[in-house]
Amino acid sequence: PFAGPASDETASTQDDAPDVPSSEGEGGLGDLDFGDASFDAPASSFADLPGETLQWINRNLRTALSTKAYAAALSNLRASVEPSYQPMAEKVTRAATEVAQSPKGQSVFEYLEKAYRHAEFERAAKAVQNQVDAGAISQSVGDAAKTVLSFYEAMKSKDLALAA
Repeated sequence: PFAGPASDETASTQDDAPDVPSSEGEGGLGDLDFGDASFDAPASSFADLPGETLQWINRNLRTALSTKAYAAALSNLRASVEPSYQPMAEKVTRAATEVAQSPKGQSVFEYLEKAYRHAEFERAAKAVQNQVDAGAISQSVGDAAKTVLSFYEAMKSKDLALAA
């Protein structure tokens, strides 16, 4: 913690203090950007997440999918991801869990990863919906697959690899 100046001689006066721009009147903080996401509103899309966060979520997902430790993955995300990013992290983790636990989960993930490799996200989303419409997968699995696809699209847009 800041202990303050050692003596009155080194204490700065109000005249020495730098001017702080303010749009909230005298003494307000205005539009200062502290660069800390915890002050921000929650992210509303995967594209809003920084690359490092996307990579962390991806590694966490890969571990969860390979170990089938989905609850542990959610717990790990809550403990390690910036609070404003947690809703999106939890959303993709829950979606990946739903896809993985479905009877066609493996083939759905293979298809989504192929879409990532070829950057065919819109086409893949339509194909997933066609599978729902044909009754091959449930609506909830289709919606979850599209969520994972959106996450993959954000990864691709930032040139991030899916493989850990």
